[in-house]
Amino acid sequence: SSRFGSPDEFRYLVDALHRAGIGVLVDWVPAHFPKDAWALGRVDGTALYEHGDPRRGEQLDWGTYVFDFGRSEVRNFLVANALY
Repeated sequence: SSRFGSPDEFRYLVDALHRAGIGVLVDWVPAHFPKDAWALGRVDGTALYEHGDPRRGEQLDWGTYVFDFGRSEVRNFLVANALY
């Protein structure tokens, strides 16, 4: 999320907090993602990251999409995201 600025600004914030002796936990949720216009849902007009079958592609309790872990694109995206 860009709520904490650019990636460089976020790194600066984390470094500053660490220098002050404050630990930082980043909540990374690789199970589901929002349906908002700024999110990944149907980002290219197709079910690229979520299941094409809406019965399998939505987390109804949370109102979010569920990643389709069967797609290599999704696995590659999530691994790259975690390593970043």
